[in-house]
Amino acid sequence: MKAINKILLFFTVAQFCPVLQAACKDASVSTESLLNLDIKDLMDLDVRTASKKTESMAEAPAVMNVISCDEITRFGGNNLTEVLERATGLYFTGAPTFAQNTISLRGDSPASFSRHILLLFDGRPVREGQTGGTVSPFLLAFPLSMVERIEIVRDPGSVLYGSGAYVGVINVIPKRPSKEGTEGSIAAKGGSFNTKAGEGHLFWKKDDADLSIAANSFKEDGWNFKSFDNKRVYSQGNYSEDNISVVAAGHYKGFKLDSFWLDSKQDTIGSTWPIDPTEHQWIYANLGYTQTWDERQRTEFNATLNQMNAELVIGRFLAPAVANSSLVEATHFFTGEKWQGLIGGTANVMLGHSETVNTNGAVISQDIPEYENYWYTLYTQIDHELWQGLKLTLGGQAVKAGKIDWQFVPRGGVTYHHQQGWGVKALYGEAYRAAYVNENGINIPNVFTGNPLLKPETIKTFDLQVFYQKRNYQVAATYYHSLEQSLIIGTLSNALVSPAVPASNTNGKHMTFQGLELEAKTKLFDERLLFTSSLTYQTSNFNGRLYTTTVPDWLGKVGLSYNFDLGMSMGLFHNFSSRPHSNDAINPNVLNINPEAQPINLMTLKLSADLKKYTPLKLPIVLNFYTYNLLDDEVYLPEFSNALINTLSQRASRSFYFGMEYKFDL
Repeated sequence: MKAINKILLFFTVAQFCPVLQAACKDASVSTESLLNLDIKDLMDLDVRTASKKTESMAEAPAVMNVISCDEITRFGGNNLTEVLERATGLYFTGAPTFAQNTISLRGDSPASFSRHILLLFDGRPVREGQTGGTVSPFLLAFPLSMVERIEIVRDPGSVLYGSGAYVGVINVIPKRPSKEGTEGSIAAKGGSFNTKAGEGHLFWKKDDADLSIAANSFKEDGWNFKSFDNKRVYSQGNYSEDNISVVAAGHYKGFKLDSFWLDSKQDTIGSTWPIDPTEHQWIYANLGYTQTWDERQRTEFNATLNQMNAELVIGRFLAPAVANSSLVEATHFFTGEKWQGLIGGTANVMLGHSETVNTNGAVISQDIPEYENYWYTLYTQIDHELWQGLKLTLGGQAVKAGKIDWQFVPRGGVTYHHQQGWGVKALYGEAYRAAYVNENGINIPNVFTGNPLLKPETIKTFDLQVFYQKRNYQVAATYYHSLEQSLIIGTLSNALVSPAVPASNTNGKHMTFQGLELEAKTKLFDERLLFTSSLTYQTSNFNGRLYTTTVPDWLGKVGLSYNFDLGMSMGLFHNFSSRPHSNDAINPNVLNINPEAQPINLMTLKLSADLKKYTPLKLPIVLNFYTYNLLDDEVYLPEFSNALINTLSQRASRSFYFGMEYKFDL
């Protein structure tokens, strides 16, 4: 009853608060420039992810939202995961071996690897070719000072982005210098769990060239993990992290080069405790060039490399893996009087292997032998303005994934955007996800075996959104319905028979998801006050049976921030979710030995003081204080990967972080 009351209170507040949807186009957007925009200009703030090109978010053929750099500054966070937890419809959980690696969107069924949401870095895929869904290294190590904004598309994107853009796309767009010269900052932070962190960035611009560089280091001994394991043995230990990253983005005329290197070490837990460490080293590079033929035509060329080296500790053994994904892509954009479109294609080669070795380095088993997979796509999309404000979008992609025959996925929709501020979007899209080698080619004796006959997963989604947007506010309501077919699901092992039956994968029948999303955001009082909120309800049906995913039905998110005089600011964010569904639908014989999963009230608080705005000092220093899990909520969530035990501890206890940032111009 308390949870229902909180939801109703949140719903009431969200619906009567005005909203403004704003993103930082450069490293910052001034108050004066926003106030000088007329209503139409304000509604036409640009996004890039929905159609691979710059367009108004109100007219983009997608349901999406933006987390701006201003919001990140106001509400704070230690990493991208803590920032994305605040986004509409996103829900984070974790599996034992791959902690902090599971993202669910719109109630979609979670798995150890986030294969249903595609991560992008400035529009290019961050995706290795072995699991297709190892995301935690990027989310934990990427420097927040490098983020201009994050664009989140909440519907299928396979038509333009290929396998993995299944239920949604998250595009992290880096900052670019906003003025000629050199500027930057250096920051240090410490706090709970013996945290030691440092971050810095440097921006340089001259004529047609610019360069952005950022580095990040975050190390903590970790929060105390307590749980019974699958053998009913109680254990506890620290869930530590040690993340380092360097990111660089440069542009010169039509060329661009984006790259990052990161090293992420995390403690993880296997089928039995104690905690074991895992390490990922990731190299990413993208070289792009844009050839402008005339005012109506241009072609973009990109070559993208993702190289991951991973090492998982399993008791007395090591499990090293190498995964390489190289992608080349060409996209041609063309424009007419009342229409515009694009046509493009990709070629993707994935190479790698995985094995298990003992402490002497001797190979015990070739878990994934050397592989070489080729995927190809051809895609197109055309927008036609039927009359003022009304646009029709049609598109599709043909895909050839490995030995699977060519398949076609379509996309279509109608968007209407009235001059008075209201609009409607009716969208239909399909997407696919082909199996990766650790699903169809893995072979761990007596533990797990791949299924080479797996078919691609497919999804069909219908969205209907109504929104209203004026100078100071915007509200949006979205209904969605998704049908997922041929889902790749795991089968449980049976070690009690002789010979033992290992776990594997198979194609399930179908699952339907539907839900309602309500959103509101505002900036008032010369942008001093920021209010943002969302409320989502979602439900699922698997082969006629309700609640077969552990994702909660209700997600509520509300944030309030205010910038005071003399450089002081406060940002308070409350992330609520109703009780997750039990994992007994996955395994009816689950052991209920850990605390039951409860509704979550996860609150963060960010306080900062910009001493440059404090007249007596005028120092180029910003002091920060950040609290995670302010209410000290004990978070146990269902264990869905094996479903042998009911829950696992999934969040740190209340933690505090103190930081200082020094800004400079050269």
